[in-house]
Amino acid sequence: MATRRQFSNEFKRMVVEQYLSGNHTQAQLLRHYDLSHNMLYRWRQEYDSGAYNRESEAEIKAKDTRIRQLEQLVGRLTLENEFLKRAAEYTQQHQSDDSSIISGPGPSRSKRGAQ
Repeated sequence: MATRRQFSNEFKRMVVEQYLSGNHTQAQLLRHYDLSHNMLYRWRQEYDSGAYNRESEAEIKAKDTRIRQLEQLVGRLTLENEFLKRAAEYTQQHQSDDSSIISGPGPSRSKRGAQ
């Protein structure tokens, strides 16, 4: 007994779109892909109902991978942002009025006074 051929949704969509584009006749497509008239008719009905508008497995995997990469990037940037905020707060709390970025800390005052 012969096994039934199985066609992917991408292939079905491609064949139906070739037929609907008008570039190929139904007979040409049936002959070229060795399909029956009923099969193409059923694929056309399924196409019209939106059955082949779903994304392929490869597209879904690629998008999932990209989402995972972006989530990791967001996490890393969030950590960097928190670190920089804390560093800015720390610098503000520990920065004395006597010090300057350019000249450094000012001269220390003597506790005994001038002699």
